[in-house]
Amino acid sequence: MSALKKVLLAAAVIGLYSFPALADIGPEYGSMVQITFSEPCYNPNYKTDPVISQDGNWIAFKTAVTIWIVPSAGGEAKLLYNGEARTIESNERYSMGALRFTPDGKEIVFMEEVDVYDTRTSTVTSAVNTIKAVNIETKAVRVVLENANWVQFTKDGRYISYVTNDPKAYTDVLQADHNGVMTIYDTQTGEKRFLTNENLSRGTLKYLSPTISLDRKWVYFNEMDSSTGNVVSQLYRMPFEGGDKEQLTFFENVKFGYCRNMNISPDGKWVLFDYCFDVLVYNTETGEVYRYFPGTSTTSPNGVPNDTGWETSPSWMPDGTSFVYNLLGQGRKGNTSVTEDGTIVVNGSEIFICKFDTAKYPMADVQTIVQSENPEGFALLSNYPNPFNPTTTIEYSITKPGLTNLSIYNIAGQKVCDLVSGYTAPGKHSVVWNGRDNNGTPVSSGIFISRLESRDIVVSNRMMLVK
Repeated sequence: MSALKKVLLAAAVIGLYSFPALADIGPEYGSMVQITFSEPCYNPNYKTDPVISQDGNWIAFKTAVTIWIVPSAGGEAKLLYNGEARTIESNERYSMGALRFTPDGKEIVFMEEVDVYDTRTSTVTSAVNTIKAVNIETKAVRVVLENANWVQFTKDGRYISYVTNDPKAYTDVLQADHNGVMTIYDTQTGEKRFLTNENLSRGTLKYLSPTISLDRKWVYFNEMDSSTGNVVSQLYRMPFEGGDKEQLTFFENVKFGYCRNMNISPDGKWVLFDYCFDVLVYNTETGEVYRYFPGTSTTSPNGVPNDTGWETSPSWMPDGTSFVYNLLGQGRKGNTSVTEDGTIVVNGSEIFICKFDTAKYPMADVQTIVQSENPEGFALLSNYPNPFNPTTTIEYSITKPGLTNLSIYNIAGQKVCDLVSGYTAPGKHSVVWNGRDNNGTPVSSGIFISRLESRDIVVSNRMMLVK
């Protein structure tokens, strides 16, 4: 199965797992949107992919392959699109998702995918992705883009960022056009621009959720690396007009994780996204990344939650004071109830609206939550002193001989200098950093990351230079 299919299937099958009952949902999780259905709905207790309209009046969401809309204050949901009504051949599989409102708020944009299988080998022989829009008043459906997925509009509606999905990659790789790469489409001129000069083979998923900043200076996106067998993704950005990419997060040794559903706040300062079914937030001014909700992190090495649910698909309210998101509880066929003491218990998947509280972030820095699975004896020890000015000693240990790199990065993910680069013998080592970059220029005060890499194992620590 291709990597793209695995991502789409993940959203479809997570409800089959037994999630923990959320028996202690405090005010920090926000309030649940009460939704009723007047029309037949397959699995009404499994609501996913919520997005808020620009005026804040409506929330769109889906159940299975049907799209609904409900007032943001809650109430009766209106069916807009029923993917189950499509006629699908026995050797085809249909899926949909990635909901977004158009900038004028009149339509909901979504991705449809039809996979064609060779029933003899159970392999995908063709995959067609189409971006469509359904009118929230008339229910009329139109095609926005063909051979595209993970669409996001700029606020003025002129540009669309997406990932190209060329079906020729399955039938004629030589004729495929930049399959799997991030693309910018100009709705005024009809021109499209590829952000990288690649043509990925079928089944290769490298980029997700390209999102253009409000000032059109940056494109934020997810880039994945599955070379070690685990899918570990990082948040990146690159100039809107093209250029070098910049790594913004440094998650390590996570079993399964995608930076998805990027949403930039109305003031452009914050980027909300989900990672390993946690809602994270990136500060575009300081470069810091924080985990929003309390409890056991699902970005731990085993990727399995313990005492909290799974929070996904954050979407900003138009004033930037709150966001809507999806909270998954125990099982797709459950329900939601309230105990005698007023505690909310979520079974299934519900939609919540949560206040955006900037004061809580320093309490839950995701960079310290992510843990590495390293062989005993391989370690990057704490530097001393810390904080320091201007020198500090960094100790590390290597279990097996081999090429070793120890580098310093700033909080924006830019490499400052290389301290160790070459063959290193087993044992404990130390090196002194003098607070200068590779050119010998003193660096300014701030938070820096030491990064040790050897034999496909990577660990990192934070340290602070104070002048």
